[in-house]
Amino acid sequence: MRQLVLAVLAACGGGDQPAPSIDSPPPPIDMPPPDMNTSSCVPATVFLVTDGGTYTSGSDDSRTNKSNVVPAGGVTFDPYTAPSLADARTCIAQRLQPFQITVAATDPGTADHVEIVLSPKDASEVGLNVAVISVATVTSCGQYLPNAVSVVWPARGNDVAADTCDLVVQTLGTIAGLDYTSTCADAMAFNPLTAGCGGAFTNAAQPCQNGNCRCGGTTQNSFQSMISAYCAR
Repeated sequence: MRQLVLAVLAACGGGDQPAPSIDSPPPPIDMPPPDMNTSSCVPATVFLVTDGGTYTSGSDDSRTNKSNVVPAGGVTFDPYTAPSLADARTCIAQRLQPFQITVAATDPGTADHVEIVLSPKDASEVGLNVAVISVATVTSCGQYLPNAVSVVWPARGNDVAADTCDLVVQTLGTIAGLDYTSTCADAMAFNPLTAGCGGAFTNAAQPCQNGNCRCGGTTQNSFQSMISAYCAR
């Protein structure tokens, strides 16, 4: 099975920050196939890692803090303590309400769960360009790794709660195989930190950013795609 590491870049920078030069995203990476969810939709438990922690390189496994996006030698992420975090959590819960996605208050430990690390630094800590705002491992259309590990860098959006919410919510779409869209007002907007972009998953056909969608055709309905991956609540 082919896994793809996707890095999302802030084309216009976050807030008032200038946009640095942008390197090409990392190429596809072939990894041994993990245990996969095979039903049409599977409810998910998500844990937002805000206390920091050390992750080692390897196939994604949130239970053992291994991540496909971490370079050899591992990375220790600092705690994320932005005052806006509480408001971001409220926004995330509201955006995910239509889907069977449970945001856990504590680390589920050895139980299957998706982890999204919120880091106060920037993507250079995993060897990527500082313009990268999030990075995740994608497997296939409509399926997610049951123990996926992704990283977002909210400081690229000046730690604004709405932007942090956009980054986290979009990451859950990314790991389920959703494409980015050129439509601004959608959770899968190519650069959700652009003013007026991001928001909820829209229940309408939107053009895929690169023309052809990963799941076929040239448009995707991000709301229905999320239901296909995580089930409706």
